[in-house]
Amino acid sequence: MPDQAIVTEMVERLVDSGGDSLASVVLYGARAHGDYENDKDHFHLLIVLHDLDVASLKSVADPIRWWLKKKKPYPRILSPAVIRDGADVFPIEFLDIVSHHKVLVGEDPFAELAVGKDNLRIQCERELREKLMRVQEAYIEADGKAKHLKRLLLESYLSFAAIFRGCLQIGNGEVPTKTIDAVSLFCKRAGIELAPFEEIHQAASGKGGLDAPDALFVRYYESLQGAISAIDTLGFDPNDEDKGPNQ
Repeated sequence: MPDQAIVTEMVERLVDSGGDSLASVVLYGARAHGDYENDKDHFHLLIVLHDLDVASLKSVADPIRWWLKKKKPYPRILSPAVIRDGADVFPIEFLDIVSHHKVLVGEDPFAELAVGKDNLRIQCERELREKLMRVQEAYIEADGKAKHLKRLLLESYLSFAAIFRGCLQIGNGEVPTKTIDAVSLFCKRAGIELAPFEEIHQAASGKGGLDAPDALFVRYYESLQGAISAIDTLGFDPNDEDKGPNQ
């Protein structure tokens, strides 16, 4: 079954099963940014329920189990109240979704959402540090095996790209739509090497492989460390396109 047909059927299943509990279904993430049109793995769905009580969760359980059997990412489940009250707690995620999402059914739950940036720098640093620790752990578990290292690079790349988008949101400038363009702009402003991210992006887009993943990981890891330093020292200027932290 083609990917778009799977998404269409998922929405139909949610409407039939969710009934009055279902408020809307939203596509977000890489596909909403127009990335990876030929990729089968980047359909991220947000299911908005009027209430998050047990009965509402049960109403969408069967469609979600069906979706997961299709090897698709676990949908995010929220309510209008959680979206409203969580705007200041999850600024990275919500700013990105507000900027780029597609409503598949129902009303747009982000149409009038105002996301504050007061806690954005703190969340960016916390997310960078936390995800880098997970990368460290995964690298040790990979034990130098190329297959595991490739999976680590591909799976972590989009997570860091989303954080980089959040870092760019610290300023008032426009954030590029395409993932690689946003990553490129962040690397330029933070003064870190772009090349390892470009290589991983090409592989994630199905346009290349990951040769010598161990050597690539070293460069990737060093760039991620540089990203944290740029945020932590406040040398990262989100409004200066030509000036990195060491310039």
